[in-house]
Amino acid sequence: MVRHQSAADNAWLPFHEESRGTQTLFRMAPSIVTALQSGSMLVIDELEASLHPLLALQVVRHFNDPRANPRNAQLLFTTHDTNLLGTELGEPALPRDQIWLTEKDEEGATDLYPLTDYKPRKAENLERGYLQGRYGAIPFLGPLARVDGVDQATRRAHRLDREAERVGETFRNPTTGVHRLIESIARVEPPAPSTNSASLPPVEAQTANARPHGSRGPDKPPARKPRTRASTRS
Repeated sequence: MVRHQSAADNAWLPFHEESRGTQTLFRMAPSIVTALQSGSMLVIDELEASLHPLLALQVVRHFNDPRANPRNAQLLFTTHDTNLLGTELGEPALPRDQIWLTEKDEEGATDLYPLTDYKPRKAENLERGYLQGRYGAIPFLGPLARVDGVDQATRRAHRLDREAERVGETFRNPTTGVHRLIESIARVEPPAPSTNSASLPPVEAQTANARPHGSRGPDKPPARKPRTRASTRS
């Protein structure tokens, strides 16, 4: 049970009814306290998962505050939260030499490199620079696939959507609703005549991680100085 205290009254709420962010913070708190008290290393994958940006920021600042962290405990975490780079929430939570980026290369290996390779200016907004692709390590946002006859496929999808709306019991009564939805799809999309694979239209696909050689995002970032980096095959 979790007690919610206000100026007027107190209320108790079962833990499983708390928000996911509150549950995550409660589960992380013992490990954070133990690391700070013992001076050990704490490893967290996706620190921002289910946490409000201000809470994630506060966790990081605790490890960089000598008063809260007198034993020099270390926090090693991964994140997609760019707020930790910028100044929207005040001073950046991380010194620049503590920020490392990862990116897939042309062979699918993960490239790990420090932000300092790009020598950003002292007054540079790191969050804006990262989102503009200056430092790489951003997802490739190109088309995932191009299919011949895409207009025809789109029209069929719209017809299926309209038909699915008519089958309201799909969600109210799954037992009968699923059968009705299958029947509706069969009416909208009759079986295609049998054919061999050689006569099928070609499909070109491009994976989200594939990029032209040397590309790191929308804008090609400045070249980094050569260095030895750790690479792991995924």
